[in-house]
This record gives sequence, C-alpha cells and structure tokens, in this order.
Amino acid sequence: LCAGLLFNFFMYQGLKYTSASIAGIITSSLPAMVSILGFIILKDKLSLKHKWSIGLVTIGLVIINSSNGHATSATASNTQYIGTLLVLIALIPEAIYYLLHRIHAFSMPIFLLSAIVNLINGLILLSSKILNNIFVYHLSASNSRFIRLLNCKL
Repeated sequence: LCAGLLFNFFMYQGLKYTSASIAGIITSSLPAMVSILGFIILKDKLSLKHKWSIGLVTIGLVIINSSNGHATSATASNTQYIGTLLVLIALIPEAIYYLLHRIHAFSMPIFLLSAIVNLINGLILLSSKILNNIFVYHLSASNSRFIRLLNCKL
C-alpha cells in the first residue's frame, strides 16, 4: 500500500493544486525524506553530510514555495501551498516503503517484487472503481462521496 496506492493518491491530489514542475522538484527530495524517517523510525545516525543535505533541501523547498510561482492572488497562493503539502505527504509512504525494504530483505528479484506491488495496487484501484460504479447509482450524491474518495476523484 505504501509505495503505490497512498503515494499515488496524495500525488494526484497534490497535482490538482500545484504544477507538475514543482511536484517534480519536490519528489526529488525523497532521499532526504528517507534519511529523516530512517533517523526517526530506525534510529539511523545522520552524518554531517546528510544533515547539510537535508538542510539544503528544506531551504530549497521554502524558496520554491515563497516565490509563489504562478500564483496571482492569495487564494491561488494558498492552493499552491496545499498542493505542495500534499506532494510532500506523498513522499512519506514512499519513504516508508524503502525503509520496510531495508528492514525485511526479500529474497526475490526486485523486478518481481515491483510487479507484485503494482499488481496488488492495481487490484485495489480496480476494486474501488467497480465499487464506485456499483454504488454510485444506488446512493445519494452525499453518501457516494466516500466511494469517489476511494477512486481518487474528490
């Protein structure tokens, strides 16, 4: 669930509010997120080089968000911040996936493992799409919001 479903859900929601170019820059901070979560969860030690790198990534993200990009009003600026936050949240499950892979060394080839993860995520998304198609006709608009949420269509 971490590497596929949750990452994609938060990423797509973030892309509704920010540009793909900014999202691409934010996702390049994944190694810093892995280091931070490794420090918090696995009690990894951070070298001086890691600390400097994390600091520079943080400064870069602050500069990107403070430049306001394409925002022409306060509302547009706020939605850009929401999008940036959602893309950053998307990195957390992805980083957890890498940490779980470090904790539990799997004996199968990485391509097979990736295929299995994508198959599981595909089945989950397919089932949510089927549920959406079945229940959206039987529920009122207010009750079907949960099903649409599962289908990433807020």
